[in-house]
Amino acid sequence: MDLTTNYLGLCLRSPLVPSASPLSEKMDNVRRMEQAGAAAVVFYSLFEEEVDAVAPECRVGPTTYLEHIAEGKSSVGIPIIASLNCSTLGGWLSYARRITEAGADALELNIYKIPTRNDVPGSIIENI
Repeated sequence: MDLTTNYLGLCLRSPLVPSASPLSEKMDNVRRMEQAGAAAVVFYSLFEEEVDAVAPECRVGPTTYLEHIAEGKSSVGIPIIASLNCSTLGGWLSYARRITEAGADALELNIYKIPTRNDVPGSIIENI
């Protein structure tokens, strides 16, 4: 049965594309996804808060994320789709370009801001 599909301008052998999750933080997991039949992998998300280094609980910074994309491209034969969560125009433009330069085949864009500061009232966050 032919399951070939087009997704984000990519011709994929099937529609099986694991979404952004912590599983893609380890390259061994990405290799296992490919071996299990994934046609592409969406990497875990890079959040604007991580780019700005505002949230101390962030697990990874932008440089590490870009290096991980490059490592993924050299480690597997399936497309790597990056995931970027930003809410400002500057964040979109700057990091979308860097992600592309790192070798990502496509980019998933998420438009929302995750509240990370406890001292900001909910009413302010809702107005943003």
